[in-house]
Amino acid sequence: MQLPLILNTFNDHGVRFVAVGHTALFLHGSLETLRSAQLCFHQEWNNCECIGQAVEELGGTPLGQSSYPAALTGQLRQTSVPIRLSLAETELELWPRVPGLGDYEDLLPRSATLKAAAIPVRALSIEQLIRWLQLNGEGEEGAELLTRLGVGEKPLFSPNQR
Repeated sequence: MQLPLILNTFNDHGVRFVAVGHTALFLHGSLETLRSAQLCFHQEWNNCECIGQAVEELGGTPLGQSSYPAALTGQLRQTSVPIRLSLAETELELWPRVPGLGDYEDLLPRSATLKAAAIPVRALSIEQLIRWLQLNGEGEEGAELLTRLGVGEKPLFSPNQR
């Protein structure tokens, strides 16, 4: 998993995103193996262009295709479903919105700032993670679920105050 490389490249290109799903769990210290990176992006034209440049720099391709899509910016701007890419030996899911939680603008105000290998990253807050897990069929109480996943027991990355 090349998560630090992806996050650093996205930050270098000025991409506005919030780490969501299992990526957010991982950044909060989950001990579960991260199989893909999941980011909710600001679905605004300039940001979509920045994503396209970052993906091109990383040599990204849509899963199931062999070449970089010239129309990635337009696809990102118009999509209502996650776009899956292969880049830096990692599967990346770019989400325009997280079901039940909203889009980038909905997530950002309550998100947490974490550091991943000294890279500042916005990620779902613990409260948002609990809600996301519950929406995805996890029946346990939030604190019990996060404990089972190992969140907070051995933080991999250090949280920053806003």
